[in-house]
Amino acid sequence: MKNNDVLLGKIKTKTALKAKTLKLYPAPLIDPFILPMNETSKTYSCCEHKFNMNIIVCPLGLPFGIYARLIISHFSHIEKFKYHQENIFEFRVARSTRELFKKITGGNITTDMQKVFEEQLSKVNNTYFSNKYNQELGCFTKLIGHLQKRGREYYYTPTGIYEDKLAKFTPIDIRVLQLCRLERQSFAPDLYIYLTKKLKYLKTGDIELNLHTMKDKIFNLHSDKSVGEFKIELKNSLNFLKKIFQQLEFEVRNETIIFKKCELLPAK
Repeated sequence: MKNNDVLLGKIKTKTALKAKTLKLYPAPLIDPFILPMNETSKTYSCCEHKFNMNIIVCPLGLPFGIYARLIISHFSHIEKFKYHQENIFEFRVARSTRELFKKITGGNITTDMQKVFEEQLSKVNNTYFSNKYNQELGCFTKLIGHLQKRGREYYYTPTGIYEDKLAKFTPIDIRVLQLCRLERQSFAPDLYIYLTKKLKYLKTGDIELNLHTMKDKIFNLHSDKSVGEFKIELKNSLNFLKKIFQQLEFEVRNETIIFKKCELLPAK
C-alpha cells in the first residue's frame, strides 16, 4: 500500500508532461472498447458503435487486462514518435524482461507476474486490427510494430502503422494505469481513457450519458450485466478515479450519469 500512496502522490503533484509519463492509447481500441478485461479463449472480437466498427484478431488468444493496456500504451507511444526519427530501424528497448516490466509498469517483477507479462507481450505483438475504413478490403494492420526477444534482450522495429491521417490517439498518463494495476482496478483503466478522450467536452459543459448506452455500446464488454450491476461497478471505478482527480464531479441517476463541467487535466 505504501507504493500505491507514493504513486498517487506523484500523480497529484506532478503533471504527466513534467514527469515524462505521457503515453498514447490507439483509437481503434476506444469507443467501443474492444480489448477484453478478463482472460478469454477468443481469438476475434468485433464491436460496432455509431459509425465505428472495430475488429481485433490474435491467433494466440486476445490480449486482456491491465498488462495488455500498459504494453499497448508503451509501444504505441514509441511507434508514433520513433518512426519520425531519421535512421530509426530496429533498436533495443530493454536488456531483460525485468527491465521492460519496470519501464512499462513502474514496478518490480515477480516470478508469478513474469509468466503473465510475457504472455501478454506475445499476444499484443501478434494482434491485428481493422475498422470500417479498411475492412472491405480485408486489410488488417498490426496493433504495434515488431517486438522481438533475442536471448534476454528485447528489440523493437517501428513500422509507421499509425501514419494514416485517420489514425488518432488519446494521450494518457501511464501512471494512472500503473496505479490501477496496483489497486487491482479492472474497469477504471478504460473509464479513465474514455474520460480523457472526452476531456475537451468536459471543459465546456456537462456531459450526460445514458447508462444503457454506456453498458451496451461504449463499454459493451459489460453488456451481459444488468444496469444495476453496471451502475455499481461504474460508481466504484469513478470513486477510485476521484481519489486521483479531485475535480471530477458526477451524478448517477436511474437511467443516466452526468459528468459535471471541470478542468480535468489528467494528461497535460
